This record gives sequence, C-alpha cells and structure tokens, in this order.
Amino acid sequence: MRTALIAVDDSEVSLRAVRWFAGFARGVPAMQAVLMNVEPTLPFVDRLVGGSPAEERQFAAPLREKAERLLAAVSAEFDRARIPYTTAVEFGDPAERIVAAARRMSADLIVIAPGRRSALEKLLLGSVAQKVLQQAELPVLLVK
Repeated sequence: MRTALIAVDDSEVSLRAVRWFAGFARGVPAMQAVLMNVEPTLPFVDRLVGGSPAEERQFAAPLREKAERLLAAVSAEFDRARIPYTTAVEFGDPAERIVAAARRMSADLIVIAPGRRSALEKLLLGSVAQKVLQQAELPVLLVK
C-alpha cells in the first residue's frame, strides 16, 4: 500500500493540492492518504499561563476544533474520490511536524502547497514548504 501525507491549511492553494491529489490517487491502486493540519504553537501561552497541561489544552482546544473543521471540509474530496484516508491534527513547528509524521508513518510522498506568508516573512522565516523540501528524506510534491 502506498501512503501520502497531504499537508493542509485553510488556503485556496492548499485546497487545490488536495483536489489534485484526489484526482491523481484515483488512478493509483492501494493508495491511502493522511490529511494533516499543523497548528503552530503559541510561545506566549507558555509564558502567560506557565504551561500547565490543563491550561495548554484550554488554549489549544479552539485551534484543534478549527483544524478538525478544516480537515472535515477537505476530506469530502477524498470521500467523493473513494480514497481511503485518515486525518491528523498536530501542534508545533509545521515543517518539523510534517516531516516527523511522514517518517513515523513510513509515507511514500509528502504533498504540500506553498504557504501564504508575505515576502518579508518568507525572507526572515522561510516557508513551510521550503523547510519540508530541505528536511524530508522522501519525495515531496509541491502543488501550486
């Protein structure tokens, strides 16, 4: 069985990547997908609340709910295409989490769309897609 990790955010280009992969995967026997959304951690929360697990869960809950709604919406594409999939929500550095998850699940491919950062943010921080391309040890498909 082939496994692809599709990194999803709430951008239009991310939805295009999901749709592209759904069309592609229809023709690949035994293809399965993991739709993943990574919410960046909020460093100020640690300093603000002291980082107790209960307080962190309280601040993370709305972000998790938002991510799960997003994944539910994009998973409809996979339902229509009859492609088996699972969903995952993680917190942390998006590029690191995507690469680590792909490694953990022995994925064959990472599918990602370029992010929505401004030119200045990309210059200072780099893009998630660029970091995934640099860190991944497996093929990465960048869908524009």
